[in-house]
Amino acid sequence: MSSISISDLTSCGKRDGAEPTSRLVARLGYVTDAMRVWLWETDAQHRFTYMSPSVERFAGRPPDWHYGRTREELGNVGVGDADWQELRRQLEQRKRFGPIETKRTEPETGHTIWMRSAGDPQFDADGVFVGYCGVGCEISEEIALREAKHKAEDELVEKLDMLSATIATMPCAVSVFDREQRLAFANPDYYALFDLPVGRFPAGTHMALIFSYLAGRGEFIGGDARDIVDRHMAIIESGEPHSFQRTRPNGRRLDIKGTPLAAGGFVRTYVDITDRIELQWRLDARNRDLSAALAALAASQDEASALRRQLMTAPSG
Repeated sequence: MSSISISDLTSCGKRDGAEPTSRLVARLGYVTDAMRVWLWETDAQHRFTYMSPSVERFAGRPPDWHYGRTREELGNVGVGDADWQELRRQLEQRKRFGPIETKRTEPETGHTIWMRSAGDPQFDADGVFVGYCGVGCEISEEIALREAKHKAEDELVEKLDMLSATIATMPCAVSVFDREQRLAFANPDYYALFDLPVGRFPAGTHMALIFSYLAGRGEFIGGDARDIVDRHMAIIESGEPHSFQRTRPNGRRLDIKGTPLAAGGFVRTYVDITDRIELQWRLDARNRDLSAALAALAASQDEASALRRQLMTAPSG
Protein backbone atom coordinates (compact mmCIF):
# COMPACT_ATOMS: atom_id res chain seq x y z
CA MET A 1 0.00 0.00 0.00
CA SER A 2 1.78 3.12 -1.19
CA SER A 3 -0.31 5.81 0.53
CA ILE A 4 -2.99 6.10 3.17
CA SER A 5 -5.93 8.47 3.23
CA ILE A 6 -7.89 8.43 6.44
CA SER A 7 -10.81 10.31 4.93
CA ASP A 8 -11.18 7.51 2.40
CA LEU A 9 -12.10 5.12 5.23
CA THR A 10 -13.99 7.03 7.87
CA SER A 11 -14.59 10.46 9.31
CA CYS A 12 -13.42 9.77 12.81
CA GLY A 13 -14.32 12.36 15.34
CA LYS A 14 -15.51 12.45 18.92
CA ARG A 15 -18.43 14.83 18.94
CA ASP A 16 -21.03 15.17 21.64
CA GLY A 17 -24.00 13.00 20.88
CA ALA A 18 -22.23 11.26 18.02
CA GLU A 19 -21.85 7.53 17.83
CA PRO A 20 -18.39 6.54 19.16
CA THR A 21 -15.82 6.02 16.46
CA SER A 22 -15.14 2.48 17.69
CA ARG A 23 -18.71 1.52 16.78
CA LEU A 24 -18.51 3.27 13.44
CA VAL A 25 -15.32 1.58 12.36
CA ALA A 26 -16.60 -1.81 13.53
CA ARG A 27 -19.06 -1.59 10.66
CA LEU A 28 -16.18 -1.17 8.26
CA GLY A 29 -14.60 -4.58 8.92
CA TYR A 30 -15.14 -5.72 5.36
CA VAL A 31 -13.40 -2.57 4.11
CA THR A 32 -10.35 -2.97 6.34
CA ASP A 33 -10.03 -6.66 5.43
CA ALA A 34 -10.29 -5.92 1.73
CA MET A 35 -7.73 -3.12 1.93
CA ARG A 36 -5.48 -5.06 4.30
CA VAL A 37 -5.44 -2.24 6.86
CA TRP A 38 -6.61 -1.58 10.42
CA LEU A 39 -8.11 1.45 12.11
CA TRP A 40 -6.92 2.79 15.44
CA GLU A 41 -7.58 5.43 18.07
CA THR A 42 -5.48 6.93 20.85
CA ASP A 43 -6.25 9.13 23.81
CA ALA A 44 -4.72 12.51 24.55
CA GLN A 45 -1.62 10.80 25.97
CA HIS A 46 -1.20 8.84 22.71
CA ARG A 47 -2.14 5.53 24.33
CA PHE A 48 -4.10 3.21 22.09
CA THR A 49 -7.77 2.91 23.02
CA TYR A 50 -9.09 1.10 19.95
CA MET A 51 -7.83 -1.23 17.22
CA SER A 52 -10.05 -2.77 14.58
CA PRO A 53 -10.08 -6.59 14.60
CA SER A 54 -8.12 -6.71 11.34
CA VAL A 55 -4.95 -5.69 13.20
CA GLU A 56 -4.51 -9.24 14.48
CA ARG A 57 -4.64 -10.69 10.99
CA PHE A 58 -2.12 -8.28 9.51
CA ALA A 59 0.10 -7.29 12.47
CA GLY A 60 -0.03 -10.49 14.50
CA ARG A 61 -1.37 -9.07 17.78
CA PRO A 62 -4.99 -8.86 19.00
CA PRO A 63 -6.57 -5.44 19.53
CA ASP A 64 -6.52 -5.55 23.35
CA TRP A 65 -2.75 -6.20 23.33
CA HIS A 66 -2.30 -2.59 22.20
CA TYR A 67 -4.65 -0.89 24.64
CA GLY A 68 -3.25 1.50 27.23
CA ARG A 69 0.20 1.65 25.63
CA THR A 70 1.97 4.15 23.40
CA ARG A 71 3.87 3.29 20.22
CA GLU A 72 7.15 3.28 22.11
CA GLU A 73 5.74 1.00 24.79
CA LEU A 74 4.58 -1.42 22.08
CA GLY A 75 8.15 -1.65 20.85
CA ASN A 76 7.54 0.30 17.65
CA VAL A 77 10.58 2.24 16.48
CA GLY A 78 11.05 4.64 13.61
CA VAL A 79 13.16 4.13 10.54
CA GLY A 80 15.46 6.94 11.63
CA ASP A 81 15.88 9.26 14.60
CA ALA A 82 15.00 12.29 12.48
CA ASP A 83 11.70 10.73 11.36
CA TRP A 84 10.84 9.69 14.90
CA GLN A 85 11.59 13.18 16.24
CA GLU A 86 9.44 14.68 13.50
CA LEU A 87 6.55 12.40 14.48
CA ARG A 88 6.85 13.50 18.11
CA ARG A 89 6.86 17.15 17.05
CA GLN A 90 3.69 16.66 14.99
CA LEU A 91 1.97 14.86 17.88
CA GLU A 92 2.88 17.62 20.31
CA GLN A 93 1.54 20.23 17.89
CA ARG A 94 -1.65 18.21 17.30
CA LYS A 95 -1.05 18.02 13.57
CA ARG A 96 -1.93 15.38 11.00
CA PHE A 97 0.99 13.03 10.51
CA GLY A 98 2.12 10.35 8.13
CA PRO A 99 2.36 8.18 6.42
CA ILE A 100 5.27 7.07 8.61
CA GLU A 101 7.04 3.72 8.67
CA THR A 102 7.80 1.88 11.91
CA LYS A 103 8.95 -1.60 12.80
CA ARG A 104 8.42 -3.93 15.74
CA THR A 105 10.52 -6.99 16.54
CA GLU A 106 8.67 -9.74 18.36
CA PRO A 107 10.78 -10.82 21.37
CA GLU A 108 9.50 -14.39 21.28
CA THR A 109 10.38 -15.10 17.66
CA GLY A 110 12.76 -12.31 16.63
CA HIS A 111 10.47 -11.67 13.66
CA THR A 112 10.31 -8.04 12.53
CA ILE A 113 7.05 -6.52 11.34
CA TRP A 114 7.07 -3.31 9.35
CA MET A 115 4.06 -1.01 9.46
CA ARG A 116 2.92 2.22 7.83
CA SER A 117 0.59 4.56 9.69
CA ALA A 118 -1.10 7.94 9.37
CA GLY A 119 -3.37 9.83 11.76
CA ASP A 120 -5.57 12.87 12.29
CA PRO A 121 -5.94 14.80 15.57
CA GLN A 122 -9.38 14.70 17.17
CA PHE A 123 -11.10 17.41 19.22
CA ASP A 124 -14.31 17.47 21.20
CA ALA A 125 -17.13 19.98 20.79
CA ASP A 126 -15.23 22.50 22.93
CA GLY A 127 -12.09 22.17 20.81
CA VAL A 128 -10.21 20.18 23.43
CA PHE A 129 -7.73 17.67 22.03
CA VAL A 130 -8.84 14.12 22.84
CA GLY A 131 -6.41 12.00 20.82
CA TYR A 132 -5.80 10.69 17.34
CA CYS A 133 -7.52 8.29 15.02
CA GLY A 134 -5.96 6.83 11.95
CA VAL A 135 -5.17 3.86 9.79
CA GLY A 136 -2.25 1.44 9.58
CA CYS A 137 -1.08 -1.35 7.32
CA GLU A 138 1.59 -4.05 7.37
CA ILE A 139 4.35 -3.52 4.80
CA SER A 140 6.98 -6.14 5.65
CA GLU A 141 6.90 -7.63 2.16
CA GLU A 142 7.18 -4.20 0.58
CA ILE A 143 10.19 -3.36 2.77
CA ALA A 144 11.84 -6.68 1.88
CA LEU A 145 11.36 -5.97 -1.82
CA ARG A 146 12.66 -2.44 -1.38
CA GLU A 147 15.77 -3.63 0.46
CA ALA A 148 16.36 -6.32 -2.17
CA LYS A 149 16.04 -3.67 -4.86
CA HIS A 150 18.48 -1.37 -3.09
CA LYS A 151 20.92 -4.24 -2.62
CA ALA A 152 20.68 -5.16 -6.29
CA GLU A 153 21.17 -1.52 -7.27
CA ASP A 154 24.21 -1.22 -5.01
CA GLU A 155 25.69 -4.40 -6.47
CA LEU A 156 25.00 -3.12 -9.98
CA VAL A 157 26.70 0.20 -9.20
CA GLU A 158 29.69 -1.67 -7.81
CA LYS A 159 29.91 -3.86 -10.90
CA LEU A 160 29.54 -0.85 -13.19
CA ASP A 161 32.31 0.94 -11.29
CA MET A 162 34.55 -2.09 -11.72
CA LEU A 163 33.62 -2.32 -15.40
CA SER A 164 34.23 1.39 -15.90
CA ALA A 165 37.62 1.16 -14.23
CA THR A 166 38.53 -1.83 -16.39
CA ILE A 167 37.37 -0.21 -19.61
CA ALA A 168 39.12 3.05 -18.76
CA THR A 169 42.47 1.26 -18.66
CA MET A 170 42.00 -0.78 -21.84
CA PRO A 171 44.57 0.10 -24.53
CA CYS A 172 41.91 0.93 -27.12
CA ALA A 173 38.78 3.02 -27.57
CA VAL A 174 35.69 1.41 -26.00
CA SER A 175 32.02 2.38 -26.02
CA VAL A 176 29.10 0.66 -24.29
CA PHE A 177 25.53 1.21 -25.49
CA ASP A 178 22.40 -0.01 -23.69
CA ARG A 179 19.38 -1.82 -25.13
CA GLU A 180 17.89 1.56 -26.13
CA GLN A 181 21.05 2.28 -28.13
CA ARG A 182 22.05 5.03 -25.74
CA LEU A 183 25.64 5.57 -24.62
CA ALA A 184 26.12 3.97 -21.21
CA PHE A 185 29.88 4.45 -20.96
CA ALA A 186 32.87 5.38 -23.08
CA ASN A 187 36.49 5.61 -22.05
CA PRO A 188 38.63 8.70 -22.72
CA ASP A 189 40.28 7.01 -25.72
CA TYR A 190 36.88 6.81 -27.45
CA TYR A 191 36.32 10.56 -27.21
CA ALA A 192 39.92 11.27 -28.18
CA LEU A 193 39.88 8.93 -31.18
CA PHE A 194 36.90 10.64 -32.80
CA ASP A 195 37.53 14.08 -31.27
CA LEU A 196 34.07 14.03 -29.66
CA PRO A 197 33.19 16.79 -27.15
CA VAL A 198 32.41 15.02 -23.89
CA GLY A 199 29.94 17.70 -22.82
CA ARG A 200 28.00 17.37 -26.06
CA PHE A 201 27.85 13.58 -26.03
CA PRO A 202 27.56 12.46 -22.39
CA ALA A 203 26.17 9.14 -21.18
CA GLY A 204 22.58 8.82 -22.34
CA THR A 205 23.21 10.16 -25.84
CA HIS A 206 21.57 8.08 -28.56
CA MET A 207 23.99 6.33 -30.87
CA ALA A 208 22.27 7.78 -33.96
CA LEU A 209 23.16 11.31 -32.81
CA ILE A 210 26.83 10.36 -32.48
CA PHE A 211 26.89 8.70 -35.91
CA SER A 212 25.10 11.66 -37.48
CA TYR A 213 27.60 14.08 -35.94
CA LEU A 214 30.53 12.04 -37.23
CA ALA A 215 28.94 11.75 -40.68
CA GLY A 216 28.35 15.49 -40.85
CA ARG A 217 32.02 16.03 -40.08
CA GLY A 218 33.07 13.73 -42.91
CA GLU A 219 34.15 10.80 -40.75
CA PHE A 220 32.69 8.17 -43.07
CA ILE A 221 34.18 7.84 -46.56
CA GLY A 222 33.57 5.49 -49.45
CA GLY A 223 29.95 6.33 -50.16
CA ASP A 224 26.98 8.46 -49.14
CA ALA A 225 27.32 9.38 -45.47
CA ARG A 226 23.62 8.80 -44.74
CA ASP A 227 23.72 5.36 -46.32
CA ILE A 228 26.82 4.48 -44.31
CA VAL A 229 25.14 5.61 -41.07
CA ASP A 230 22.07 3.52 -41.93
CA ARG A 231 24.29 0.48 -42.52
CA HIS A 232 26.01 1.01 -39.18
CA MET A 233 22.65 1.30 -37.42
CA ALA A 234 21.38 -1.85 -39.16
CA ILE A 235 24.44 -3.76 -37.92
CA ILE A 236 23.76 -2.64 -34.36
CA GLU A 237 20.01 -3.31 -34.52
CA SER A 238 20.64 -6.85 -35.74
CA GLY A 239 21.97 -7.72 -32.28
CA GLU A 240 24.64 -9.92 -33.85
CA PRO A 241 28.39 -9.84 -33.19
CA HIS A 242 30.21 -7.88 -35.86
CA SER A 243 33.75 -7.17 -36.93
CA PHE A 244 35.00 -5.01 -39.78
CA GLN A 245 37.67 -2.51 -40.75
CA ARG A 246 37.32 0.96 -42.21
CA THR A 247 39.63 3.76 -43.24
CA ARG A 248 39.20 7.19 -41.72
CA PRO A 249 39.55 10.46 -43.69
CA ASN A 250 43.01 10.94 -42.19
CA GLY A 251 44.11 7.63 -43.69
CA ARG A 252 44.18 5.77 -40.40
CA ARG A 253 42.75 2.25 -40.43
CA LEU A 254 40.38 1.07 -37.68
CA ASP A 255 39.52 -2.46 -36.64
CA ILE A 256 36.01 -2.36 -35.12
CA LYS A 257 34.42 -5.19 -33.16
CA GLY A 258 30.96 -5.29 -31.54
CA THR A 259 29.86 -7.79 -28.89
CA PRO A 260 26.18 -8.01 -27.80
CA LEU A 261 25.36 -7.91 -24.08
CA ALA A 262 23.06 -10.49 -22.50
CA ALA A 263 20.75 -7.80 -21.07
CA GLY A 264 20.62 -5.91 -24.37
CA GLY A 265 22.98 -3.39 -25.87
CA PHE A 266 26.56 -4.04 -26.91
CA VAL A 267 30.21 -3.22 -26.36
CA ARG A 268 32.29 -1.85 -29.22
CA THR A 269 36.07 -1.67 -29.41
CA TYR A 270 38.03 0.47 -31.85
CA VAL A 271 41.67 -0.36 -32.48
CA ASP A 272 43.87 1.77 -34.74
CA ILE A 273 45.73 -0.85 -36.76
CA THR A 274 47.43 1.54 -39.19
CA ASP A 275 50.89 1.03 -37.73
CA ARG A 276 50.33 -2.71 -37.61
CA ILE A 277 49.29 -2.74 -41.28
CA GLU A 278 52.27 -0.62 -42.29
CA LEU A 279 54.60 -2.87 -40.32
CA GLN A 280 53.04 -5.91 -41.93
CA TRP A 281 53.40 -4.26 -45.35
CA ARG A 282 57.10 -3.58 -44.68
CA LEU A 283 57.61 -7.14 -43.46
CA ASP A 284 55.86 -8.48 -46.55
CA ALA A 285 58.01 -6.23 -48.75
CA ARG A 286 61.17 -7.44 -47.04
CA ASN A 287 60.02 -11.03 -47.41
CA ARG A 288 59.46 -10.43 -51.10
CA ASP A 289 62.89 -8.84 -51.45
CA LEU A 290 64.46 -11.71 -49.52
CA SER A 291 62.66 -14.27 -51.68
CA ALA A 292 63.87 -12.50 -54.80
CA ALA A 293 67.44 -12.38 -53.46
CA LEU A 294 67.33 -16.09 -52.59
CA ALA A 295 65.99 -16.88 -56.04
CA ALA A 296 68.79 -14.86 -57.65
CA LEU A 297 71.37 -16.57 -55.44
CA ALA A 298 69.98 -19.98 -56.38
CA ALA A 299 70.15 -19.04 -60.07
CA SER A 300 73.76 -17.88 -59.68
CA GLN A 301 74.64 -21.13 -57.93
CA ASP A 302 73.04 -23.11 -60.74
CA GLU A 303 75.04 -21.17 -63.33
CA ALA A 304 78.26 -21.71 -61.36
CA SER A 305 77.57 -25.44 -61.11
CA ALA A 306 76.91 -25.68 -64.82
CA LEU A 307 80.15 -23.84 -65.61
CA ARG A 308 82.16 -26.21 -63.38
CA ARG A 309 80.67 -29.23 -65.13
CA GLN A 310 81.59 -27.78 -68.51
CA LEU A 311 85.18 -27.14 -67.42
CA MET A 312 85.54 -30.64 -66.00
CA THR A 313 84.28 -32.35 -69.17
CA ALA A 314 86.18 -30.18 -71.62
CA PRO A 315 89.00 -32.10 -73.49
CA SER A 316 92.51 -31.19 -72.32
CA GLY A 317 95.18 -29.77 -74.62
